[in-house]
Amino acid sequence: MCRFLAWLDAEPHGTLTEIDAATRLEEIRRQDPLMDEISFDTISAAGPHAALPHYRVTTDSNRTLNAGEVYLGGPVVCGSRLSTRHRPRCGARSVGA
Repeated sequence: MCRFLAWLDAEPHGTLTEIDAATRLEEIRRQDPLMDEISFDTISAAGPHAALPHYRVTTDSNRTLNAGEVYLGGPVVCGSRLSTRHRPRCGARSVGA
């Protein structure tokens, strides 16, 4: 998750979509030798989509990740735990990401 958040922080605001973020998160997850498989679709929801339970991004619903909006991305599976993180897309950059 840290590698994904560092990548997300480094990207210019307004250039990524929900699909871009989901694709990158899956790429990072597949690099983990402990991961067997992706058991369900990666959650990637920006702005108002982040409030929708079980939202799944499609090419029709794909939103740009904008500054000042919440981004919900996941899952990262560790054993049987699901880790989904809310991430505000603010104008300021994180320190030490």
